[in-house]
Amino acid sequence: MLLIVDDEKDIQILGASVVERCFNLTVHKVGSMTEAKQFLEEHSPDFALLDLNLPDGSGFDLVPMLKAKNKEVVFAFITAFDQCKERNRARELGAVGVLGKPFKSDELAQLIKEMLKVKQVENS
Repeated sequence: MLLIVDDEKDIQILGASVVERCFNLTVHKVGSMTEAKQFLEEHSPDFALLDLNLPDGSGFDLVPMLKAKNKEVVFAFITAFDQCKERNRARELGAVGVLGKPFKSDELAQLIKEMLKVKQVENS
């Protein structure tokens, strides 16, 4: 399962569309930290795409919660704030990557492929 956490509905729709078209993954979409926390109370995603700038917090703050539910969760960030500081913090947290907005569907597909490869390596 892939969790998309982004307050922009068009990003949620694009992400779900790419995943459903190109990958065999279930997608769940939420638009805030609050919704993500509620979702994580009952679910344990294998993958997550996290926006850094949410109305009620940062995607960075979701990483410990994700790891608490699934220590092998593979995640990446999607953000309009694509600077060195954010990239470095993402790397420190163990993210597969940071995709700057706006992005094209093929760029998102490539990032998800990289996430799937990480999961395959972990499971082999």
